[in-house]
Amino acid sequence: MALQKVLDLLSCPVCRKKVAYDQEGMQILCQACDERYPVKNGVPVMFTGEDGRDVKDLLQSPQGMEMIREFKKNGLLFKALNLGKRFVSSNLVLFDGKRLLEELIREKGENRRVLEIGAGNRRLNPDVINLDIEHFENTDVIGDARRLPFLDESFDLVWIEVVLEHVRRPQEAVAEIHRVLKPGGHVFSVVPFIHPYHSYPGDYSRFSLEGLEDLFSRFTRKKSGVYRGPSAALVNFLSDYFSLFSFSTDRRIYLLLKAMALCFLFPLKLLDRILVRNPRAHELAHCLFFLGKKESG
Repeated sequence: MALQKVLDLLSCPVCRKKVAYDQEGMQILCQACDERYPVKNGVPVMFTGEDGRDVKDLLQSPQGMEMIREFKKNGLLFKALNLGKRFVSSNLVLFDGKRLLEELIREKGENRRVLEIGAGNRRLNPDVINLDIEHFENTDVIGDARRLPFLDESFDLVWIEVVLEHVRRPQEAVAEIHRVLKPGGHVFSVVPFIHPYHSYPGDYSRFSLEGLEDLFSRFTRKKSGVYRGPSAALVNFLSDYFSLFSFSTDRRIYLLLKAMALCFLFPLKLLDRILVRNPRAHELAHCLFFLGKKESG
């Protein structure tokens, strides 16, 4: 993503005013409040001082360093192992998010602007602008979801998938999503419900379906429900449960024991094809989703 294309959307996370790029100094300047933000390898780093310190502490924790190592692996061996991991895992997605994304992008037209928050190293679509707290392979802007460094009403669609549990005070992030969406714009969010602790780099909350709908109550709900079902939750918990018997804090041992358990347990996830028809499936769901629209006015 060219810096100039991103720059047209950027705002100062302190005062929300439009910023400019100082090419000579390789930094982003806010003429309204005189804040300055570095540009590293062509990527703007748009943290306030306090947010930047908090994120730095998180990324320097053992969990943060593990997250960075995982997202920055992109060799052939890693990609092959990742494909195997997707097959022998608890994950069975029951809602076709990829198809929804394609439909929404078509609906928004040629001049659409799409933001993914917490994208990691993936890019869902060439048109998507990726925001994350660290510089990964496809990161366009580095910043905090609770203080999005974008102008008001900049985007037609915001995508935030399995991220809000890692955000302190997620209601602030949702308020920011509402601010940067255009009237008529959509938000799609996936959150865990019955899911083990996973610090990437922190893990702060879980959401029931009612809780998720309440979190996005400023939006008109278009659709919500089960993204991954009860069987996926059961497989995930059992595989984590067996890893506890090592009594080790070594993540490599944890991953080895979890992988061994998943080799036997993963077929159970297929039961979710049946259980998703149960109206109570959300009560034990692994992950839930919400699709909402920002109304005019």
